[in-house]
Amino acid sequence: MRPFPTWSDKVQDAAGVPQPIYDVIFTLDGAQLVAGAGVEVLVYDASSGELLKALKAHRDAVLALCPLKGNGFASGAADKQVIIWSNKWEGTLKYSHNDTIQSLSQNPVTGLVLSCTASDFGLWAPDVKAVNKTKVPSRILCSSWTPDGQHFALGMYNGHISIRSRTGEEKVRIERGTSPVWSLAWSPAPDLELDVLAVADWSQKLSFFQINGRQVGKDRQLGFDPCSVSYFSSGEYLILGGSDRKVHLWTPDGIRIAPICERDGWIWSCRVRPKQNFIAVGSNDGTISVHQIVFNTVHGLYVDRYAFRQNMTDVVIQHLITDQRARIKCRDYVKKISVYKDRLAVQLPDRIIIYELFHDDAGDMHYRIKEKLQKNLECNLLVVTSQNIILCLERKLQMFSFIGEKEHEWVLDSLIRYIKVVGGPRGREGLLVGLKDGQVLKIFVDSPFPIPVIRQQAAIRCLDLNLSRTKLAIVDDQNMCLVYSVKTQELLYQEPNANSAAWNTEIDDMLCFSGNGILNVKVGNFPAHQQKMTGFVVGFKGPRIFCLNVYTMTTIDIPQTPALDRYMEKDDFLAAYQAACLGVPEADWRRLALEALERLHLDVAKKAFIRIRDFRFLEVIRAVEKLRIEGRRDNDLFLAQVTAYAGKYHEAARLFKRSGHIQRAIEMYTELNLWEYATQLAEETDGKTDDILKRKAQMQEDRKDMLAAAATYEQVGDFYRAIEILGPGGLLDRLIEIVRKLPKTAAKELERCAFYFRKHSSHALAIETFIKMSDVKSLLQLYIELQQWDDAFKIAETNPEFNEQIYLPYGHWLAMNDRFEEAQQFYIKAGRADEAIRVLKRLSENAVVQQRFDDAAFYLWTLSKEYLETIPPDLAEDQLSGVQRRALAQFKSCADLAQLYHAYHHIFRFVEDPFTFTLPESLLNMSKFVYLATAHRRAPPGVSRVYTLYTMAKIARNLGGFKLSRFALERLMMMRLPPKWQDAIDLATVTIRGKPHVDSEELQVVCYQCSSVNPPFNPKESACANCGEPFIPSMYSFHNLPLVQFGLEPGISAGEAERLIATDALAVDAGLAGSDLNLAAATPAGDKAAGAGTRIRGSEEALSQQLASLDRKDVNLGATDTYTPVPLARKKLLELSAHDVFVRKWSRRCVVPQYFRRVSPDEAKVAMCRSCQHFFLEDEWVSETFNKLAINILSLEGTQLPLPRAASMLIEILRTTSKTEPVIVDKPVDGTLFAFVLHPGDPVPHDGYGWLDDESAKRFTLENNVELEVFTRTMGFGPGDTMTSIQRFRFRIAAHPDYNLVHYLALPPKMSVLVASRPIRVQPRATLAPPGQRVQYQPVPPHMAQAVKRPAPSHHHAHAQSHQSSRKRTRPSAPVPARHAQQQPVDDDKEISGDELDAGYTRVISLERYKRNHMFMELLFSPHSAQYIVEPKMFPPMDKDELIKLNTTHEAEFAESRAGYLKKIEETRKTAMADWRILDDIRHAKTVRELDAVRDKIERKLGGRLVTSGGCATAVDLSEAHLRAGPALGVADPLAKHEHPLRPATAHA
Repeated sequence: MRPFPTWSDKVQDAAGVPQPIYDVIFTLDGAQLVAGAGVEVLVYDASSGELLKALKAHRDAVLALCPLKGNGFASGAADKQVIIWSNKWEGTLKYSHNDTIQSLSQNPVTGLVLSCTASDFGLWAPDVKAVNKTKVPSRILCSSWTPDGQHFALGMYNGHISIRSRTGEEKVRIERGTSPVWSLAWSPAPDLELDVLAVADWSQKLSFFQINGRQVGKDRQLGFDPCSVSYFSSGEYLILGGSDRKVHLWTPDGIRIAPICERDGWIWSCRVRPKQNFIAVGSNDGTISVHQIVFNTVHGLYVDRYAFRQNMTDVVIQHLITDQRARIKCRDYVKKISVYKDRLAVQLPDRIIIYELFHDDAGDMHYRIKEKLQKNLECNLLVVTSQNIILCLERKLQMFSFIGEKEHEWVLDSLIRYIKVVGGPRGREGLLVGLKDGQVLKIFVDSPFPIPVIRQQAAIRCLDLNLSRTKLAIVDDQNMCLVYSVKTQELLYQEPNANSAAWNTEIDDMLCFSGNGILNVKVGNFPAHQQKMTGFVVGFKGPRIFCLNVYTMTTIDIPQTPALDRYMEKDDFLAAYQAACLGVPEADWRRLALEALERLHLDVAKKAFIRIRDFRFLEVIRAVEKLRIEGRRDNDLFLAQVTAYAGKYHEAARLFKRSGHIQRAIEMYTELNLWEYATQLAEETDGKTDDILKRKAQMQEDRKDMLAAAATYEQVGDFYRAIEILGPGGLLDRLIEIVRKLPKTAAKELERCAFYFRKHSSHALAIETFIKMSDVKSLLQLYIELQQWDDAFKIAETNPEFNEQIYLPYGHWLAMNDRFEEAQQFYIKAGRADEAIRVLKRLSENAVVQQRFDDAAFYLWTLSKEYLETIPPDLAEDQLSGVQRRALAQFKSCADLAQLYHAYHHIFRFVEDPFTFTLPESLLNMSKFVYLATAHRRAPPGVSRVYTLYTMAKIARNLGGFKLSRFALERLMMMRLPPKWQDAIDLATVTIRGKPHVDSEELQVVCYQCSSVNPPFNPKESACANCGEPFIPSMYSFHNLPLVQFGLEPGISAGEAERLIATDALAVDAGLAGSDLNLAAATPAGDKAAGAGTRIRGSEEALSQQLASLDRKDVNLGATDTYTPVPLARKKLLELSAHDVFVRKWSRRCVVPQYFRRVSPDEAKVAMCRSCQHFFLEDEWVSETFNKLAINILSLEGTQLPLPRAASMLIEILRTTSKTEPVIVDKPVDGTLFAFVLHPGDPVPHDGYGWLDDESAKRFTLENNVELEVFTRTMGFGPGDTMTSIQRFRFRIAAHPDYNLVHYLALPPKMSVLVASRPIRVQPRATLAPPGQRVQYQPVPPHMAQAVKRPAPSHHHAHAQSHQSSRKRTRPSAPVPARHAQQQPVDDDKEISGDELDAGYTRVISLERYKRNHMFMELLFSPHSAQYIVEPKMFPPMDKDELIKLNTTHEAEFAESRAGYLKKIEETRKTAMADWRILDDIRHAKTVRELDAVRDKIERKLGGRLVTSGGCATAVDLSEAHLRAGPALGVADPLAKHEHPLRPATAHA
């Protein structure tokens, strides 16, 4: 470290009296120096010392300065004023205190200025007018802010230090005695965990404290009174000045390094220039000075160990090869460093410490103290050897032992410029000494006599000795690098532009030198290799050069390829090998090995090939060595092998041929895949090439070159081997070429090709191959695997013997695609009815496990039919075998389970889902049905009695059935309940006791047999308690239907009974004989007309009274307690109307037919399904089923059906006579297209979708004068959908409106709207039933699911928000006695299951239904009321960018609309003012003449004519439009703007 004065100035007043400099500062950019001298503020140029400005604004001595942001500053003086100066040295602000300003400092982050006085301190901000002042108990002498601006510290006269927040609140107080704290400063070092404060007080101590008040280390004794302390910008050092008139440099740890300068008076202030090593000093003698500090590099190097000084007090030892480092903390100023082998010498101000390695390991970096030389020895250079310390002082060399004894002293003729230890035995090392006069001396430490080596004219700057000590490299002051021979002192060569040089410590003849930013590496007498480099060379070991750049040592890897090339040019392969050992790429090693091998330098070639692990060439070398040992000298063969391995194949073949080894040449070409040359040599010898081609193919196959190998095998004619190569690799294009080449007789090859085609799923090629082979059986099997059933059946048509192979797999495929009825037919054709049963069993079991009970009901119903089909149709029950009896039992069991699961599905969904679409009355009936079905037997898998009773209890309570609810709760208490339900059920059981122990009359059930009123629930059976007649439910709503079952008297067969019943119907209405109704079988319920237009003979009333008066107990007397229907005789059967009798008759004789009669034909219309033999209310049946035409129409996806095509399809449908069948359509997919019959005026049956819009209608006239009506709905959505997704187009010809064609099409995403954004348009369920008939919506029954597109397993089967109409709620009724009057209708507002779907939004509907269906939760599950359910907020499904864009669009539209409205308002205001002015003129006119005077003005303003009549003025419109229109103008045509729903647009012409 060396300080240099830059400039100084002495400030005096006019009388020549020096003015004390109390404070100096640098501006934040370091460009100016500001000093306070007396009452003036002096501004200097910080670099040149030129006085730029003398500012006179204070009336007393300036005591404090502070730099500000923007390169301004603040000054404070004894006149109690603080002035803020701009960067143009203009005063911008002044504020005052009540005492002398002692200190100023600015917050480095916020710019807040802190001004301190003897009694208070103030905080001033540029954006605040007032100065916040805070009182203090003692005089403030100094202040400083932390680097982050969060705290500041105050030094007090009483010896205290106050650390405060940026608002002035005191956080920490440090009490250090009574000595004034004259200076303090926060460290700006960025890597500190806690901010460190340096404190200097007049107890002559320097201390360090953390921000929390904890002292760091011990107090440092100064020996003088400190007045100023300042950190360097990086926090690496700090400076301190005071009463000793010196400025000292210290480390951040409090270690004194050295003095920087000395003045004649006290040092009042010293500051460091920002980001530079300049300091400014202000003293009491009026002197202002700036000094530069130069930090020298103190370091030492020996081979690959480099030691250097860090932070002035630490020594870091670095291993340049491994980059390991070790740090020695000397805790004192390090002056010199020297390294030699395992020794390290460090010179401190008063001693020299010698370290040694802890271990002899070359990579060890652990040093320990060996000796301490307690002497203050001044020297220019320090050198350490194994046992001595050598000091250089100008011309003198002194050698001391490690214990401090002086052993030798050499006085030389000139100044010593360079010393280098060149090694030697321990205690006898040699030194090379370069002098200023150009001499180079060799000195041995054990000899007093220097030995001259070289003498030249220029002064020595650097020197080095090579590895063999035969060459000396010298760098002189003329930047010349000279290389001498030590033995002859001859100048070998010289190079210019050098400032340092070093020999390679591993290669004797390799030298590097640097200069002018260029690194030169010279090998022998060859030209030097150059590359760019910054710094200068200090060492060279192996391939690495050590370069010192300012304070940093870097390692540069030098490529050895140039040296290798130079040696190989001289054929010096041994030197080339040594150069390669320093580090060359593998390519250079191979090049060296091949060159040496070609020159027959086998030793070098062998070593080089070992380096690169090339065992092939090593084998060649070993073979040659073996031949040489045996005495053979076949050089041509040897050179042929070498050239072949070197890649010179044609030359090697020539040498092989010349030496008589042609076969080896062929083998060489074969191994090299040079088959053209191999065959050419073979043709020149014996002409046989097949073996070569086979070897070629085999080698290509071994090398995985399958395409080439296959081509070679084809060339030879081995097609099977080619197929085996191409097939596994999937090279089907080549394979089909072979197939087309082969004849039909090559069955083995063709069969193998077909195998690979099928393996790689190239079925078209496999089909082509089988056709060529005429292998019909394999072709059929392939069609079956591909499920190309049309092609398979075409083959079966021409080859009937293969039919049996198709039926079973086709049945499997049908079953997998939910086409179970067709699958069963093909299973039966294949003789595998058991397979159909197995599939259905597995489907039903899986549906139950997955809790898809509606699917389970469908599968069980299908399974029951399958069991029934296995029984011959002509066998009675007593004729059945054991297997057939079991099948019959399974039929009945599966049919019962299907009904049970169908009902339980809605119960399960009610409990699990937050809301349900099923009416409460239906849910109550279903729960009663399920409970009775499972009461006396074990519940089927998946059916929970807890869910069933819970539903019964909840719905019954809501509907007023308190007795029934109590019954269900009591049963629940006897069961094991879910833990989360236990408390709720207990509470409900208690609260139900507060209700009356009766059921609402509305829940009572009327028996249609005896007309008695039954309680809502009979826990034993679903039958009348009076007569025992079973109640017959509807399979939709499970309401009791007006049906009574009757039987036949003995001796009456089923056929005779049907004829007796149908006799009267045929006589009355013979026209029905040709209808689709099977009157002979008395099953009219399947048709819509079956329940309407019924005529009852006069004896019907008597028959009904007779049935009602029968004693059911007498009828049912018998051996068992089972129910027996009332038997009717022939006469009674004749009295029945065929329209009121339903016969449940199956296709098997073993199943006894059942007979039912409708009791109230005029009030309740009942329908019976032909398929499942179940009963329904006719309106339920009609509203849920499409009367679909039994024709197949292909789907059309992605595009709307063109109008001409729709018309042609409808015309074709009219021409063909097709049967209709009732089909339930459930959410058809995109492209679905089908035809159905719908009478005009009837609503379209429900299709499973909800619709936001009404059906719009248009009529189009086509080219053939056909008028086509199109009904469109474009806003359809499914259950759970948030966006509309489907649209529907319905077509019909106006002349034939009964036949309709409907097309479903997916809605484009850009046309979709949010479901909750519009009111829902509810599709009406059906025509309203007359009083006494209850029409309810229920989901699809299990037997009709075959016509529905089945949902996914997780689908909750519920139709969308439709199928409920706003009407009065009534109960089903039947003829009852007078004492049982008909119930009055219940209004919607009083009905708990009121319909919310008439108008509303989806989420509103969901919320209201949730509240409705969970009112019972208020008592059961929650202490809170259902009214606390808050409607959630709904946001459109848009991302942030879309919302921003939409907001911008809306704002623009709003601004445009607002401007338009303002413009219109202004125009209206102007028009009104003009009108008022005209009216004023008219009002003020008193005569006709005056009226005439304003006539022109009126006509001009109003466009009217002024007429006087009885003293009144009337304005009459005289515009041209009015005159043309006549008096009827303004009466608009109501159709002018609105197109008629069925009128084409052209009709408005």
